[in-house]
Amino acid sequence: MVREYDAALTVPAALIAICVGVSFVCNRSTNAYRIWEAASLSSPPHAISFGIEALAPHQCCGSWNKDGSVYFFQALVNGFWQIFAQPGNQGIFVRSSYTADQLTTGLVQYSSPVASPDSDRLYVLSQSHKSEVVRYDLATQQWTPIAEGVPADTAAFSKDGKSQAFTRMPDHTLWRCSMPGCTSPVQLTFAPVRATMPRWSPNGQKIACMTRTAGGAWQATLISVAGGPAFHIPAGAGAADPSWSPEGNRIAFAAVPGQNQRSAQPIQIYDMGKKETTEIRGAEGYDSPLWSPDGLFLAAVRSDSRELAFYEFSTGKWRHSPGTRAGYLNWSSDSKRVYFLSPAGDTPASVMTVDVATMSKNRVVDLSGIRRPASGFGEWIGLDHSDSPLALRDLSTEQILTWRFERY
Repeated sequence: MVREYDAALTVPAALIAICVGVSFVCNRSTNAYRIWEAASLSSPPHAISFGIEALAPHQCCGSWNKDGSVYFFQALVNGFWQIFAQPGNQGIFVRSSYTADQLTTGLVQYSSPVASPDSDRLYVLSQSHKSEVVRYDLATQQWTPIAEGVPADTAAFSKDGKSQAFTRMPDHTLWRCSMPGCTSPVQLTFAPVRATMPRWSPNGQKIACMTRTAGGAWQATLISVAGGPAFHIPAGAGAADPSWSPEGNRIAFAAVPGQNQRSAQPIQIYDMGKKETTEIRGAEGYDSPLWSPDGLFLAAVRSDSRELAFYEFSTGKWRHSPGTRAGYLNWSSDSKRVYFLSPAGDTPASVMTVDVATMSKNRVVDLSGIRRPASGFGEWIGLDHSDSPLALRDLSTEQILTWRFERY
């Protein structure tokens, strides 16, 4: 869909500098995408400063207008791509203290700006990301929304099923509400903090989740359902997937999945009473820990192979499920099996289980019947308090917008 806007975008008049080519690269030292320039093909390139680096360190994907007087590009502001304009002169960048103008705002992804080669028109891809949580009814074999109109991308039920925690699209803030229907919603985190993967404490008083700000590391975070300051579990290089012990006095966590093929950081346990963190011996190279409701096991996956494994506390040893590659682990309420998402590349993707005693696998439902979005760590699945599978239904929209622009 192409939607046209008659209102003009006003961009600044041209100034003068020297540049013949632009590109964008990722600076590994800062992990930020920047636009670079070179004075000639034989000249060394250097990063361009648009004066917005503190606000938006990630910048890419630019386009000159037809006479080279304006350069349009996208930059990431608080987790959302926005469109900026920088003055130039015949394809030459400005050398001054001028700060690029931000042309778009809001909780929408604006990207891929392309200026028309023969008119004063700018074309931009607009993406509004939205999804809802759906439950698979084992009796009817149908997927149905658990709360229509609630734009969630990860969710969790309290132990009694009376409350739901969810992260809201598109700003990834954490909320809680009453079930059924997700009534009386209460916001628990606020932008620019992004949250994902909530898990209720056994007594229903706190929610553990992962949080981060733009450019920061993921942290294992505890938040009271009554609101108030968040508590970040002490961790050196970042932490992910906080999981409650059955008594609710300890939290297991690990390295962020996908950052290293074989992380040297082991699974760790934080004791809230002692305020101490201990490591599980032999747990290097595992992530995504999940405590069983009976307290006997931690389910986890190997960082390199994504193979499912179980750490038995009584023996201090690992038991593996050979060939079982898994994501988004969820224990059944009786601790007898783990639900998981079949690995990427499986067609169709499926919700499956592994029996802890026998290591036998079972396919619960394939996911071919719903259009699914990708959340921060892939295509999320969950489990409600009655062991019914949860997944996401994609409700996102995309359109191409066009504005005419003018200089002043």
